[in-house]
Formats: sequence, C-alpha cells, structure tokens
Amino acid sequence: MYWGYICNQQFDKAYEFEYPLYRKTVSMVDYIRRFRPNVHWKNASIEKIEMQDETAMMQIKVDTDIKLMSTKMAKKAEITPQVVLDEKWIRVDGVWYHVPQQFKGAK
Repeated sequence: MYWGYICNQQFDKAYEFEYPLYRKTVSMVDYIRRFRPNVHWKNASIEKIEMQDETAMMQIKVDTDIKLMSTKMAKKAEITPQVVLDEKWIRVDGVWYHVPQQFKGAK
C-alpha cells in the first residue's frame, strides 16, 4: 500500500505509513515537499525481506520516470531508471511503519 500511494502521488496517505516518531518531527507538508515534481514513481516490487523480531529490512525495486528540462535543451528529455532501495520497517503495536533512511530515531 505504501508504495502504491507514492506511485499514485497520494503522498498524504503514504505519510500515514511513516514511523510515528518521524511524523512527530516532520510535518506532512515537509514530507510531501521531499518528492520532486519531475520524478514519477511508476511501480514498486519487493525483491528481498529479512525479518528480525519487530524489524524488517526490505529491498525494493522501483521503476521511475524522470523528466528533465533546462533552458539550454530544445525539448524535454525523459529517462526511466530503475532504482533499488533498502528500506527499514518497524512493527509498533501490530502495525508496520516505514522508517525513512535519514531518520535516526528508530531502533
């Protein structure tokens, strides 16, 4: 669901899957701002999961569209790279939450 929301640009719904302490320190507006308007996440698939107690380390493969435009370019360019991300998820009271890489407050 989390990546489904991101792929559909429903960032407000994806925000609800973020680790609770992260949401206390980063507002929804600031969270949404981190998604660049020229990047569109097309789809995502889980490549690998390693579970340990209440923590899951996941490797996610994501297909993207990136639109490039500059004043020196005659027209827009588009590239479609595939990105592999390492993600941490933590279960809190039976609910799984995504932990952003830059957030150091989750154990």
